Amino acid sequence: MSVTYDKIDPVMAARLSRSTLAKAVLLLAVFAFAYSTPVALLLREWASPDFSHGILVPFASLYFLWIERGRLKGVPVRPDYAAGAAFMAAAALVLILGKAGRAQVAEEASILLVIPGLVSLLLGRGYLRVLKFPLAYLAFMVPLINPFLDRIYWPFQIFAAKSTAVLLPYFGVPVYRRMQFLELPNISLEVATGCSGLKFMISVYAVAVPLAYFTQRGWARKAVLLVSAFIIGLLTNVVRVTLIGVWTYFKLGDTLHGPYHLLQGYFVSIAGFILLFLTSMALNKFRFNRFPEVKKDESAPVAVGRPMAITNAPLVIAVVFLAGIGWYMHFFAVSPVPPTQPLDRLPLSIGEWRGEAMNNAQSPVRAPGAGSELTRLYRKADGSEAILYIGYIDAQRDGGELVNDYFNDYFNGITEVSVPDIRGGMPVNKKIMKAGGKEYLAIFWYDLDGSIFTGTKAMKLRSAWDGLVRGRTNGAVVMIISELKGAEDADNVFREGASLAQGVRPLLKGLF
Repeated sequence: MSVTYDKIDPVMAARLSRSTLAKAVLLLAVFAFAYSTPVALLLREWASPDFSHGILVPFASLYFLWIERGRLKGVPVRPDYAAGAAFMAAAALVLILGKAGRAQVAEEASILLVIPGLVSLLLGRGYLRVLKFPLAYLAFMVPLINPFLDRIYWPFQIFAAKSTAVLLPYFGVPVYRRMQFLELPNISLEVATGCSGLKFMISVYAVAVPLAYFTQRGWARKAVLLVSAFIIGLLTNVVRVTLIGVWTYFKLGDTLHGPYHLLQGYFVSIAGFILLFLTSMALNKFRFNRFPEVKKDESAPVAVGRPMAITNAPLVIAVVFLAGIGWYMHFFAVSPVPPTQPLDRLPLSIGEWRGEAMNNAQSPVRAPGAGSELTRLYRKADGSEAILYIGYIDAQRDGGELVNDYFNDYFNGITEVSVPDIRGGMPVNKKIMKAGGKEYLAIFWYDLDGSIFTGTKAMKLRSAWDGLVRGRTNGAVVMIISELKGAEDADNVFREGASLAQGVRPLLKGLF
C-alpha cells in the first residue's frame, strides 16, 4: 500500500502533520524504552578519549539527511513489511545475544539494524535507498572494531615501536627496543594498546569517509583519499610516540604526554584531520568541491509538497516490537550461580607444588567484578614459584564481565599454546606483561562450566548461549603468573607454569 496525494486541502494537511508528529513522538518514546541501555552504553563509550568522535556522528548523519531532503519529497510512502521484518528480526537477535552474553558492542550494533528496519517498515524501501549513506554513516558511532582489536593491536604496536626506535637517535635520544618496550637511559616506555593509534585512526576515518563521498568525484579519487587516511593515521601516531620519547628523555616537563596532554591520541586525530583536508584539496587541484546544494525542482508535481504520512498498521507493528524488546531489556536477568564450594578448598598440594595463601591484592592481575577470588603462591622444592589466581563471576553484568577493556590488554601479543594433560592437550594463552615494575609470564584461560576457552569471541558466544538457554552466565578466569628474571628465563618459567596448570585443571571441576 502506498500513500500519495495529487492535491491536498490545507486543513487536511495540518491534521495529517499533527497526526504524523504524534505518531513520531510515540515511536521515539517506545524506542527510548527499548534501547535506553544500548544508548547509555554508547554515551559511556563516547566519554572515552579513544572514541570521543562518536557523539558527533548522529548530528553529522542528521546533516547528511538534511542534504538529501529534496530527494525525499518525491518518494512515496510505501511500507515494506518484508525488509522491515528482516532488519528488525536481525536487530532483535543481535540485541538479545548481546545482553545474554554481556557483549556490549552487540547491544550497541543492534541500533544500526533497527533504524533501517523502522525506516523500511514505516516508510518503505524508497526512503531507505535515499537515506543509505546517512544511515550507514551511523556505524562510526559504534565501536564495531573493538571485538577484533585484541588480535590487530599487536602489529600496530610493534610498527610504532620499531619506527620510533629508528627516529629517536636522530633527535639525540639513545634507545633500545625489546618488542613493544622502548628502553631509554632514564625511563622505560611501553607502546601499549592506547599508543598503537588504532582507535584514533577510526576518528580520522569518520571524517575521511564523508569527505571522500561529498568532495571527490569518481571512485579512484575516493579510494586514494581513504588509503591516504590510513597512511596519515599510521604516521602521525609514530610522530606522536617519537615526540613523547624526546619529551621524556630531555625532561621537558613533568607529564608523560606533553603540555596539557597534547601528545595523547588527540594529536593523531587533529593532525590527521588537517592532513586529510589538505590531501582532499590536492586531489581537487586545490579547489574544494562544495557539499551538494539542494535545488528546488520547479517541474515537480504538486505532490512534492505533501506531508509525510505514517500509516497505522506498520506503526502498530513497530510499537509492539519495540515494547517487547524493552520488556526483555528491562526485566530479563540471568540467575547468579555461586561456586559449588569455596575456592580456598582447592588443595594446597598439587603434584610437586606446595601452596600458601596470599592476599588477593598481591596478585599482579585481578578480574574486575569477580565475586569470588583465590590467590596463592605455589613453590617447588627446587625454588620455582608461581602465583595461581582464580577470579570467579557468578553472573556477568556491567562492570563484572569475563571479557572487558581491562582484560583486552592481555590479548595483545599473546601466543596460544597447548599444555599436555590427561586429555592430550589443553589450550592456554601465554603472555609476557609488566606490573608493579616487574616482568611476568602469564598462562591463562577461561573456564565456563568445565569448558576451556582462550579466545574472547568463542567465550562470548558460549556465554550468550548459556544465558539464553540455561539462564546462567557464570565463569572464571584462571591465571598462573611467574616472575621473569630475564628474557632467557622465559622458556623455563613457562615449563614450570605449564606443569602447575596440568595439576590445576582437573581440580577446578569440583569448585564451579
